Amino acid sequence: MLISVSNITKFKLEDLQKPKTGLYMIYVDHWWIIDKDGNVLLYLDHSWQCNSNENVAKTFRDKVYPDLDVVQVPVVYTPYNY
Repeated sequence: MLISVSNITKFKLEDLQKPKTGLYMIYVDHWWIIDKDGNVLLYLDHSWQCNSNENVAKTFRDKVYPDLDVVQVPVVYTPYNY
């Protein structure tokens, strides 16, 4: 499966772990694909590259992002409009 780098937006994980006010989607105990700089990935401005199932996240990572890591994160706050 090919995913164009131009379709990926990166967000610093540490910024998305801080509680916020307003309308946010909250991901609890999800497995996130993370690059070496500590960024999580958003594909096509609406698909966060994470999953609640570790095996699914790792299988997807192996096929699409083989050089990146999969990490379970306790909580992530993403803007609801994504």
